[in-house]
Amino acid sequence: MAWYKKIIVNNIREITFSVVLTIIFALTTSLWYYFSGKRFEWQSISPIEAPGLLPRLFYSALVYITLGAFLYALGFYKALYSLFRGTHGGFKAYKETKKIIWWCLILGMYFIIIPFIVGTLNAIISFFYNIFILILYLLPSLAISIIIASAGYFILKKIYTTPEK
Repeated sequence: MAWYKKIIVNNIREITFSVVLTIIFALTTSLWYYFSGKRFEWQSISPIEAPGLLPRLFYSALVYITLGAFLYALGFYKALYSLFRGTHGGFKAYKETKKIIWWCLILGMYFIIIPFIVGTLNAIISFFYNIFILILYLLPSLAISIIIASAGYFILKKIYTTPEK
């Protein structure tokens, strides 16, 4: 006898109980929601909203500790300064270029990075919220299925283990 046949024969009671419980659960869920009229719908929620453009200090500080620090660590500002050092109006041109770069970083933070982060966080929260609601949606029919399957199991066990006279 093949190994899988031995396992099936040895575990036939557990396999049968699992199949019966799954079928009872599916039928109970279908009947429960058919008669209750409830329908599960996936919802998209957005509990986190992106802040407005007015808190410029917030974006400036955020750029300073993220993108600005990254560019500083790469030595970008040193390279930019050395590029303008020998030119006419070098320090002023350096400051103006740095200001333009800074505004681009702030606008990039406002229009690209913050919306992406907020959208990602909202998608994650929405996913776990919907999974939680789905679990709550399925709990009544799961409880009824377990009760029906357990009752059937104990009734069949009592019938088959009763000694004959």
